[in-house]
Amino acid sequence: MMPPASSAPSCAAVSIPSAPPETRQFEFMLGDWRGSIMSRDSVGRESSVEIFWTGTYILDGWAIRTDWRIPLTGGGANHGSMLRAYDARQRRWNVAEFYTPGLELRTFSAQATGGEVVQLGEHRGATGRVMTRRTFFNITPVRYENRYEVSTDDGRTWREQSRSVVQRVP
Repeated sequence: MMPPASSAPSCAAVSIPSAPPETRQFEFMLGDWRGSIMSRDSVGRESSVEIFWTGTYILDGWAIRTDWRIPLTGGGANHGSMLRAYDARQRRWNVAEFYTPGLELRTFSAQATGGEVVQLGEHRGATGRVMTRRTFFNITPVRYENRYEVSTDDGRTWREQSRSVVQRVP
């Protein structure tokens, strides 16, 4: 089951009929968004930051790009771009993200299941392999939530690192 299609602004929702229909699974991210990310560090301290982004179709509707910005205390901002493209042969999304500072590249795969979209990845952390799981849920045309979790034991246990609630900018 696919998440509901959004009522994104027409300038962002320009897919083409030859793109896989699954491309619409991330269509809820099209348009302008703002929200807050509540994060929890390894000892349980919480903090919150605002995030803003714009999602658009690219590559003639075959992929979705989101450009995000997190304002920093004292000025400046962290920026990133995430590209999502559906691979019909593998029946999953391929996702790539670059972000500042440092322009590190992270890659993920994602699948839609039961009204949610789950994005999985891994990277090398200070203590070894870190698996990541981002779940997009409670998706409506004007709001959605996501939960970001990490595992350092090959997925046996997961720790929630952050949770976001975002809303479409009118």
